[in-house]
Amino acid sequence: MNWVKLINFVVPPEGESHDRRWYAWVGISLTLGWIFMWWSIGMIPAFGAGFAKAEETTFNTQMLLESRLSSVKQRQCLAEDTESKVYWTGELGRLIQLYKEKVGYDYREPPCEAIVVAKATDE
Repeated sequence: MNWVKLINFVVPPEGESHDRRWYAWVGISLTLGWIFMWWSIGMIPAFGAGFAKAEETTFNTQMLLESRLSSVKQRQCLAEDTESKVYWTGELGRLIQLYKEKVGYDYREPPCEAIVVAKATDE
């Protein structure tokens, strides 16, 4: 196909209008683009789970869970009353179980002594 003909097909010369082929080409291209996008993020269950779901990737899941585990462990270590310690210990246990299910191996929980927490001091 000649490049001039291709360009004239997509962008017609001045004074001419698009014909039905052009509208069909644009319509089909947009429809296929939307279908591909929906499929890639898993929005069309009949075509499978998709491949671009960031929340399902192991690496992103691992990073998000490790961040949450660190935050919960820090709160558990800083808890002063028994009720708070029990709550944060339960939350930590739930997250460790979720980590093992999603990532596939155990989370190595650091001891409270290894967690460095910067506290603001009142002077």
